[in-house]
Amino acid sequence: MIRFDVHEAAKSLIPTRKVSGQEGFYYRLDFDVIILFGSTEFSAQVAWKVNGVETRSTVAMIYDED
Repeated sequence: MIRFDVHEAAKSLIPTRKVSGQEGFYYRLDFDVIILFGSTEFSAQVAWKVNGVETRSTVAMIYDED
């Protein structure tokens, strides 16, 4: 499991009006999870685009001990 802080990504969100006669707005965040495999361990990053430019953030890896 990974944990990702969305505060930076949320700054780029644009409100979109709901369709089909519903009132209000919604927000959509598209992101990719990037897994980096090293020789002894792996790490992960999350990537999203802001105005066509890719932005990346590190994530917290949470391991299951089972």
